[in-house]
Amino acid sequence: MHNIWHFMSKNKYISVAKISKILNVSESTIRRKVDILNEVLKQTKCGYIEKLPSKGLHLEIINQEEINRLYASYEMQNLITGEDLIYKYLFVILSASNKRLTLNELSEKLYDSIPVVKKNILICTEWLSLFDLTLEIKKNVGIVILGSEENIRLAIKHIVVNNDVYTFEESLKNFSSETYLGLLKECINDIEKEWNFKFTEASEPLLSEA
Repeated sequence: MHNIWHFMSKNKYISVAKISKILNVSESTIRRKVDILNEVLKQTKCGYIEKLPSKGLHLEIINQEEINRLYASYEMQNLITGEDLIYKYLFVILSASNKRLTLNELSEKLYDSIPVVKKNILICTEWLSLFDLTLEIKKNVGIVILGSEENIRLAIKHIVVNNDVYTFEESLKNFSSETYLGLLKECINDIEKEWNFKFTEASEPLLSEA
């Protein structure tokens, strides 16, 4: 559910078909989740979702503070079907964005065949496009992320906070290499400012070297 919310908040209009493709779930599932989300927004009087022909879904915000509270709460569970697996791919790909990562290495890390890996890379590419990032497979190089460091940081921030695959501390550890400590600390600062809360002290040792 967080992801549908995120996609609508980052796009003035977005189609059910595009969300379905990015999350690798059926359009009927997306429509059902959108209807549930719309009811929550109306009940809390913080906004509503418009369904506009030829344009798609549009999130109309009435009370931004209440929207933030709902989004940050655990009342809104992630939309999960094949998304758990895609998050695992994204963690591996994003944590290796400054290193060489081949199709074979990704296949071995996630125990998928090369054809399955290629299919899931396409889904990851759609997901990353929401952050103006793209993936390319270059011969003799491997999987390459194209885009700015700021947008990579935004993508990392999103998956650290909104995935159901790892705990928050486990998510941090995925990016706790020397290369990523500074970048990760910026992500955490961004999240704390955006949602006006402080992460627990349990995460501080992971960032102490930054």
